[in-house]
Amino acid sequence: MELKPRPLRTRRSSSRVALHVFSALVFLFLMLPLFIVFPISFSSASYLQFPPPGYSLRWYESYVNDPVWLDATVRSLKIAACTTFLATVLGTLLAFSLVRGRYPGREWVNQVSAMPLIVPTIIYSVAVYGLFSSLRLIGDWRGIVLGLHKASFVVWVAAMSVHVLAHALRIPDLVMPDLRACLRP
Repeated sequence: MELKPRPLRTRRSSSRVALHVFSALVFLFLMLPLFIVFPISFSSASYLQFPPPGYSLRWYESYVNDPVWLDATVRSLKIAACTTFLATVLGTLLAFSLVRGRYPGREWVNQVSAMPLIVPTIIYSVAVYGLFSSLRLIGDWRGIVLGLHKASFVVWVAAMSVHVLAHALRIPDLVMPDLRACLRP
């Protein structure tokens, strides 16, 4: 298989330029609050005031010296790490099952795995609350990882992995024969 370089575009279409301008304006609109909030975080005032009357690190100092804030930060990082790990592992396994699997009910598994994205959050939350109250996981960080965060992230990881795996199965044998042989059912 011979790879041919793509011809260079010499002229940009007006719709492409308009898309780039629109994207830049949306990005600026989304980042604009950061240009106000970040300087306020260094304010020496005891309340929110823009522009800040003076600059100080007092808010960062109170954050670092408050064990309640530090405990919440550590708990959030622990939840994020566990959710990332579990969603990556389970989502990739689900994607392998959906792409390579040849078993009855595969389409059903595919549809059921998308349920966290389809079911309204309030219904899902009430169901998880009822289950976790019987398991005594309410208020525990493991309950947050298992119930609220992991389910929707597994679906996103699986969706991306299915796309990548399905594309990898179409790779010509000349390019990556070992990878293709590993992924082929």
